[in-house]
Amino acid sequence: MSLLVVAPTLAVAFAAGHSASSPSTSRSSSSSSSSSSSSSSTTQDRPVKMHRGLQKRTSFVILEEFAHDPEAFTQGLVYEDDGTLLEGTGLYGKSKLRRVNAKTGEVMASEEIDKRYFGEGIVAVDDKIIQITWKERKALVYGRQNLTLLYDFIYDTSNHEGWGITTDGDRLIVSDGSSNLHFWDKTTYQEIPNSRLRVEDGFGKAVNHLNELEYAYGYVWANIWLADDIVQIDPSTGKVVAFYDFSVLYPHTQRMSVDQVLNGIAYDSTEDVFYLTGKWWPKYYKVKMCIEENAVCAADVGDGETSPPK
Repeated sequence: MSLLVVAPTLAVAFAAGHSASSPSTSRSSSSSSSSSSSSSSTTQDRPVKMHRGLQKRTSFVILEEFAHDPEAFTQGLVYEDDGTLLEGTGLYGKSKLRRVNAKTGEVMASEEIDKRYFGEGIVAVDDKIIQITWKERKALVYGRQNLTLLYDFIYDTSNHEGWGITTDGDRLIVSDGSSNLHFWDKTTYQEIPNSRLRVEDGFGKAVNHLNELEYAYGYVWANIWLADDIVQIDPSTGKVVAFYDFSVLYPHTQRMSVDQVLNGIAYDSTEDVFYLTGKWWPKYYKVKMCIEENAVCAADVGDGETSPPK
C-alpha cells in the first residue's frame, strides 16, 4: 500500500496535446502482482495554468493499489456494494465481463463475449448489467448476480459506435468517441428526444474522444481516448468544469504500447473514493478526489503532506 499526494495546484493538460487519428479496426495501435507497498511521496506545488480556457485547482490522493490483470484491455468499470468490481474488457475474440475482488484484484467470475463483438463500457442498473459494443451497435444485457447473458438490444449513436456508458439513476448516459453524450431511457433503452449533449471546454470548443464514463457528485466523469486524463462534466450544460491528469499512476516510461492508457472509472459512494485502472495496466488504484464540492483531501493529509493510509 502506498500514499501519494498530488498537490492541489496541479496543472493539467489534455486533448489538444493528446488528439489522435480515428481508431483502427481493433481500436489499438499495437500487450499480476499482489498489493505493493512503498514509501509515501509528495509532489511539489505547481502554479495553476490556463488550459483550453479553464483555470482549475485539482488534486487527488492515491490510497491503495492492487493487482490488475495486465492482459485485460479494460473498457468499463463499476464498483459494487459487496466489495467487488465489475469489469468489461475489449478486443475481438478477447472481450469479457467479469467480477473482481476490489481488495486483491482476484478474478472471481468471468463471462466470455462472442468473438463477433468488441466489448466496451458497462453499467449496472437494478438487477442487470449492460455492456455496449464498439461497432456492432448491439448491447448485451446480463443478470447482475450471475453474469448470465439474458438478451441483447440494438442502439445507435451520433457516429454509430459505442464507447462508454453510465447512469445518473434515472437515465443511461452513453459516449461514442465523439464529443457527444447520449441520454437513454433506462427501461426502454431508447434515446430520449432532444437530449443529446455536446461536451465543451472553456472556449466552447468540442472535447472529443470521450470514452469510459462514471457518474458521481452530480457530474459525468469521462476518460479521454489515448490520454491519461479524466474530465469532470456538468451534465446540464455539457461544460467541462475540471481536468484531472493521472499520468503519474503508470509512467509512460514503463509502458510497452501507446494504447496502455487510463480507462476505467468506478465510484464507491460509501467510502467516497474512485477506483481507476487502464488498458493492459498492471494495477488498480483506489483514489480520493479533491473537488471543490467535496474538498476533503487536504484536511485528510494536512496541506499536502503525506500521512499513513487509513
